[in-house]
Amino acid sequence: MHRSYLMTLAAVMWLSLAAFILVLDGEPQREALPAPAAESTQAQPAGDERPATAPGDFRLPYDQYLITQGVHGYEYGHAAIDLGAGEGAPLYAPISGTVIVNTVDELQNTILVIENQRYAVTLMHGIYTVAPGDPLTIGDLIGSESNQGNTQDYDGVPCFYYGRDCGYHTHLNVLDKMSGQNVNPLDLVR
Repeated sequence: MHRSYLMTLAAVMWLSLAAFILVLDGEPQREALPAPAAESTQAQPAGDERPATAPGDFRLPYDQYLITQGVHGYEYGHAAIDLGAGEGAPLYAPISGTVIVNTVDELQNTILVIENQRYAVTLMHGIYTVAPGDPLTIGDLIGSESNQGNTQDYDGVPCFYYGRDCGYHTHLNVLDKMSGQNVNPLDLVR
């Protein structure tokens, strides 16, 4: 085999391995994080019914997921994380509240904002099935994971714009309205 082919193959293998060894706060995460402790100890009711909670409560939008990118987005006012569970995975309301925005921006990013007295939660890139004004209870189904808008593969090549099957994830940002600061969503479930 040619040396350049072997080097390319090694680079692809390294990138594949790096995709599974994700870094958050400098600590490698080698597996999917479990569901938040508060939820994992509760029995879930049958069907789509989920227990009602106080407005300040928070959960992640997936039951099982991988962190695909740690806290980022400071350049555009976020302290967001990226999570993935696979194309079409169900997305659940991270808080009880009201849908404030369901729109598409100039980069074709789908944007959903849910708000209550404590938090304003922004989710991006999904296919959302709720509308502004809809009341939500934490855990309600709100849509599915997709790659809408400015998503990229590991080489930085856009996915959605070119009809490519890559870049599926949810960009998740949480604004704590009490402090006026964006917070790491993972800090709310630990």
